[in-house]
Amino acid sequence: MYRPPASREDRIEILHQAIVAYPLAMLVTSGACGISANLVPFTLQSDAGERGILHAHLAKANSQLADLRAGAEALVIFQGPQAYVSLSWYPTKRLDGKVVPTWNYVMVQARGRPIVIDDPDWLRRQIDALTRQQERYQPEPWFVADAPAAYIDGQLKGITGIEIAIERIEGKWKASQNHPSANKAGVVDGLMAQNPLSPMALIMHSLADSRAWKSSPFQANYVERPMVPMHLIAILFLSLSGMLHDPLAAHFFRRSTRCGDGRARRRRANKEVGLEWRRSSSLSGQSPHLVASMAQG
Repeated sequence: MYRPPASREDRIEILHQAIVAYPLAMLVTSGACGISANLVPFTLQSDAGERGILHAHLAKANSQLADLRAGAEALVIFQGPQAYVSLSWYPTKRLDGKVVPTWNYVMVQARGRPIVIDDPDWLRRQIDALTRQQERYQPEPWFVADAPAAYIDGQLKGITGIEIAIERIEGKWKASQNHPSANKAGVVDGLMAQNPLSPMALIMHSLADSRAWKSSPFQANYVERPMVPMHLIAILFLSLSGMLHDPLAAHFFRRSTRCGDGRARRRRANKEVGLEWRRSSSLSGQSPHLVASMAQG
């Protein structure tokens, strides 16, 4: 995966937590019939093997199983938050026009050689783990044991398990790191105007406000202390708390964007390009939206 230095993420605990937050991944293999790709939900054993072990299951009728049984290396792609970035959100556009639109996103890629498993006991444990992982935040969680045993046994006969010991894993957090602070603030405001609980906006805001980073959090030169980086907290919090529909997530986001340090940071960033911010009430009931305008005189 192409990863400029500013967007690299290689810390295994961060990559593992992103996998747990966004478990639906693209499983890619290559075999006699060419390249195959299927979306598959995974569970992760983070404490197994050197880099963790991925578990999943496929329908027995899935032709990709032939590639997996052959044992060739498989690629598993986990996609986190993503957002289109309009060039109209960059204050520097008004100065020289030397900007282009882009896309911000979070991605984790894991590679390893798959093992195909037909053991029904293993399959039962895998679907139990996957169900518990995804149901735990439901008001009334459903468990596999809630269904009739004979029905579950019949369903298990139609699937096959796969296990992939991760041999290589890498992450990419593309969040406008190559832009000046004023442009980053403009992107956050633009995303919030579209969606006040934009996951990507929260990730960018948390990155900018984190006091743990010495410089770029993607260059691994962070303060060594036991903490989860703010950008990952944003991913996990929004993913696991119900995104737009959870009042706690809304409160967390409004509080983070109303802090005085955030407003001061944006004003300081604005001076870099000779612009000034003015308040806008376009986000009625939400955090203040800052709109850039050319400085007059």
